[in-house]
Amino acid sequence: MPETPLQAPHWATDAARIETDVEGRIVAWNGAAEALYGYQSQEALGRPVVSFIVPGRGRQQATAIMEALALGRSWEGEFDVRHRDGHLLRVLVHDTPTYDANGHPVGFVGYSIAASRSVALPQPAPPPSTAGSWAGSLRVAMFDPTVRVGRRTRVQLILAGLALQIGWDMVVRAGSWDQSTGIVGAIAIVGVLAIAIADLTAGVIVALLSGIAFVAIVAETETASTRPAFSVTLVAVWVAAAVAVGVAAVGLRRQAQRGIDDAVALHRQLAASLVPSPRLNRVDVSVAAAHRPGEQRLALGGDFFAAMERADGTIALLVGDVSGHGPVAAGLAARLRAGWEALVEADVAPPVRLQALNRVLLDHARSEEFFATVASVVITPALTEATITLAGHPPPILKHRGSLVELDLAAGMPLGVSDVATWTPTVIALPEAFSLLLYTDGVIEGRVASRPGERFGEKRLTDVFVATTVTGRELVEELLAAAVHEHGGQLPDDAALVLLEHDARLRSTGHDPSRHRNAELPTS
Repeated sequence: MPETPLQAPHWATDAARIETDVEGRIVAWNGAAEALYGYQSQEALGRPVVSFIVPGRGRQQATAIMEALALGRSWEGEFDVRHRDGHLLRVLVHDTPTYDANGHPVGFVGYSIAASRSVALPQPAPPPSTAGSWAGSLRVAMFDPTVRVGRRTRVQLILAGLALQIGWDMVVRAGSWDQSTGIVGAIAIVGVLAIAIADLTAGVIVALLSGIAFVAIVAETETASTRPAFSVTLVAVWVAAAVAVGVAAVGLRRQAQRGIDDAVALHRQLAASLVPSPRLNRVDVSVAAAHRPGEQRLALGGDFFAAMERADGTIALLVGDVSGHGPVAAGLAARLRAGWEALVEADVAPPVRLQALNRVLLDHARSEEFFATVASVVITPALTEATITLAGHPPPILKHRGSLVELDLAAGMPLGVSDVATWTPTVIALPEAFSLLLYTDGVIEGRVASRPGERFGEKRLTDVFVATTVTGRELVEELLAAAVHEHGGQLPDDAALVLLEHDARLRSTGHDPSRHRNAELPTS
């Protein structure tokens, strides 16, 4: 059946794809959906998608999304679903209606990925070893289990090992050393095993060629009757030795790699917990966020963000940046974010929230060098006004139908600088449909590779934001990609973006956002 193309091309290869008819019953369930949700295709087909994978507390939101789709609108956002084993899973979803050849709606198609995969943009894989010599490549490959030698390095290892063996064989031959077979063989095997540790294929090839070279150059002094048996035995011993040690080395490398993989997995879980996915329930707004650590080995930084919806439909957004990098900054960022969420739920006024966070930072920072900048936004349930409070942070960017909306906002002192600091909120009117972008300074402080000494800057970010026609996660990724491209590589500082978009046309669903937050708890 013809369908609206997915707006996020990077999902096309591995996203879970669920098709339903106009009644919401599942008619197609791909392999990625089986992997993500735990249900086999035969278990899912014919089931109502809302009651099948959506927990009780999220069914009102899911129903509202279906209503919006029935009106011909696509929807993108995050919400909780239930895995087959019972645990809740946060997913990022793109839903769109499907049509027949006459343009009549015949159902819906949804693409989904785990929301944890949307926290940070994928980092490029480390390049293969580029050591300047074969010896450097050999050393790196032997002691770093994450390095895999390439074709060029493998050829260099083979040629180097063979050259060393032939050179030594010729020295032995020229010196007419007696009973040198054992000595030369031992030395050759040592070299072969070293190469086998770095690369098993190279080691076996070197063993085979070295054995042949040894027989041709040195072992011809043996008697004719013993030469064939001796030659075959010698080559076989060298090859067997290379294979045995190479296999053992591969096992050790795999064991070391498993340890690294476990550490990376735990680290990613920690990073994802420190930078969680934003959570909004209403369907007339969508929120997308991304976080990219800077040039830090642990990929832990001080940037943080949050997006919340209160029971009355009020939306609260926060973006902040704790000075410094690493676990200490990440811990402070998590503490500030959690404190802010609690203050939002308690309906504390925005200036008082910042005063409380200021006290938290002053009390818990390990040194006076730590401070934080934040931008706090509170949007009324009717989405007509926003209260913006800045604490030393870059101001948000607001656009309406492709045009920039100028904001005159009061600046304030960063958190953690003074215990008597105060902050003044600014109330702005919001247009009927708008896109609001919050970001950290890591996005705009990257350099411009083509203009030494010049930074990416707020103007370039604003220009890209206003000019682009894409929306949602694709827009967030485009903004980050623009900053990285201009910088010419990974950004030097942590970077975070939060994008909130309002589509006024979805009001026609008659959905009341305030009913999303209900008292129903998920069943176990």
